[in-house]
Amino acid sequence: MENKCPICGKTRQYKSLSGFYRANKNNLPCRSCSNSIQLGGPGNLYREGNFKICTICNNKKSLDEFFKYPSGHSHSCCKDCSREKSQKYHKSIYRYARYGINKEQYDELFKNQEGKCPICKTELKEEIHIDHDHINGQVRGILCGKCNKGLGQFNDNIKSLTNAINYLSK
Repeated sequence: MENKCPICGKTRQYKSLSGFYRANKNNLPCRSCSNSIQLGGPGNLYREGNFKICTICNNKKSLDEFFKYPSGHSHSCCKDCSREKSQKYHKSIYRYARYGINKEQYDELFKNQEGKCPICKTELKEEIHIDHDHINGQVRGILCGKCNKGLGQFNDNIKSLTNAINYLSK
């Protein structure tokens, strides 16, 4: 049995006749629109056929501005909001898990370093990196982007870094 959602207009399939009749009789939205509305969103609203309202920024955007599921349906939030959401996730949860630490351990490292890069002593503001030993994976500290990239260019090789210091000392 098929029925259209009164909000997004997508055709929905129902497993039972009772589900179909209940949705049809009460003009119920599909599960995805219903979940969006329960969370305070507008539902997966389509306007003028090729437009949809993003459930995060609440802006009306073209369907081209939404990622698509393999089924062909659009995501509930636009590409911009989806990317921003993904970046926040990676900067918060994934970032720490990747190095085997949690947010509290990261905050403690940051506090112990007084918010400064231990190499160049500049204040850690924008490009912040969790430095780790590439052999054993142990976290060494938090570095600014320049210092982290510098160590990376020398492959964490103490002899090469010593040679660079000797060269600069001439």
